[in-house]
Amino acid sequence: MRKGIFRSLLLLASFSTLIITLITTMTSYTLLEKSTIASLENQAKSLATGLATFGWEDYYPLLQQLPNNLRITIVEESGEVLYDSFASPNNLENHGDRPEIIEAKRYGIGFAKRFSTTLTHQTFYSAIQVNDQIILRVATQVQTIYNMIKNMIPYLLIALILVLLISSIIANKLVDTLLYPIEKLTSSLTEPISYDQLTIYDELLPLVRTIHQQQQAIQDQIDTLKNERDTINLISNNMREGLILLDQTAKVLAINQSAASIFEVDAKQFIGKSFIHLTRNPDLNRCVELVTSNQHIDIIMELSGKFYHIYGCGVETDGKIIGGMLLLVDVTAEQLAQQLRTEFTANVSHELRTPITSISGYAELLARGMVAEKDIQNFAEKIYHETGRIKELIDDLIILGKLDEGISQLEKESTDLSAIVEQVFNRLQPKAEQAQVQLTKIGDELSILTVPSMIDEVLYNLIDNGIKYNKPQGTVTVSLVEEGETVKISVADTGIGIPKHLQTRIFERFYRVDQSRSKHVPGTGLGLAIVKHIVHTLGGKISVHSQEEQGTEVTVTLNKY
Repeated sequence: MRKGIFRSLLLLASFSTLIITLITTMTSYTLLEKSTIASLENQAKSLATGLATFGWEDYYPLLQQLPNNLRITIVEESGEVLYDSFASPNNLENHGDRPEIIEAKRYGIGFAKRFSTTLTHQTFYSAIQVNDQIILRVATQVQTIYNMIKNMIPYLLIALILVLLISSIIANKLVDTLLYPIEKLTSSLTEPISYDQLTIYDELLPLVRTIHQQQQAIQDQIDTLKNERDTINLISNNMREGLILLDQTAKVLAINQSAASIFEVDAKQFIGKSFIHLTRNPDLNRCVELVTSNQHIDIIMELSGKFYHIYGCGVETDGKIIGGMLLLVDVTAEQLAQQLRTEFTANVSHELRTPITSISGYAELLARGMVAEKDIQNFAEKIYHETGRIKELIDDLIILGKLDEGISQLEKESTDLSAIVEQVFNRLQPKAEQAQVQLTKIGDELSILTVPSMIDEVLYNLIDNGIKYNKPQGTVTVSLVEEGETVKISVADTGIGIPKHLQTRIFERFYRVDQSRSKHVPGTGLGLAIVKHIVHTLGGKISVHSQEEQGTEVTVTLNKY
């Protein structure tokens, strides 16, 4: 726009200079022509008067003294030239046919003008009838307008160059002045500016108002979209589920932080790249092909050692597929829980089937009278023993069920840990003596705010295990140590120990380290699982340290209050 206005102003200045020059030249030439004609007429009249007064012979010497730019010609009525100031009359042809001579004969005065052969000069003629015999003609030569213009061209070029230089300076200033409000208005489209700071032409005010309104509307829309985008990003980045948006060519349009963590990548680096760059998993890439073809998917898949429930669908607008969406929900805990439930059900069935089968077999023999009188007592003891195993298993399952469901209200009270240890020792002393194991307590009286029955259950299971898996002449030592706001309860035995690679599994339900020995050791296999659940319910921690053939130490850490 600036260049266009600048060129237009220069062209206008140049054109105006040419036009003014031409008009001035033509006007000057017209005035010159009129002045020349009037001067010729006056001189012709003066000469004619003198010629009529003094006569030809007396007036001839005066004609010799006239200016050289005037050509005086005296012509007879017949057209013969009697005198010419520029040429010999003998060399001139008859002038009777000249327009100015003919007009002078007819009207007493005549006028004519003729161009030279080169068109560089023009001659004006004025003729007057002096008397019936003589006609006086006065002529003068001037430049033609064409020659005047031709001679003015160098000066015109110089003037034009000066005009262009001056005009360019003026035009540049004028363009700056003209465009300043518009440029300010343009800058206001990208940078906030007060419209009071602008010097606006009245003609631009409607445009300025419209632009301002549109700008405000656009800015409001941008702010709205930005807020919506920020809200969506905030929600998606705080989702635990992975969210991936794809276009119809399977390029990643958006990926939240959870999805990036699943694939262990930087989300920003994969925007605009094909989904295959995220993972080479053929099953997942097949899912992407399905959703980008507007098909729904609902599948559980294992990725990087975890299980994800993957939901996917196509995204369409106006009936046209524009992309797809994947939602990855971590269901590892649910899958593991399902697996544990399956294993638990199988283990419970197995643990119940064994004593029930024994009871059923013994009862069937008794019912059919196939047992000798002396063996009835033995069979009854076996049935009683197996019934006790079933009862113990059911009791443990009930405890685990309550712990799994969660206990909404825990009746905590001040509890003397040393006293509970002594109570458990008293209950297990016969079993310890039978196994030739010594029970020892280290630590003075120590009270904490907790649930006594749960602490009793924890200590009973840990001490009972220490006795069952110990060696003859072994020991089980319970230590009570206060450490700041916490209390540590350690149960250490000198038994067979636990292999290091199996220590993380001892808290699983029905899991036993030495399966061959476990067949001869009474128990349900749920004791340590119950201990772990109780400790977590009380907000504590449990750890185990063991070496094979040297013994095991289980430490429970609880808050005092």
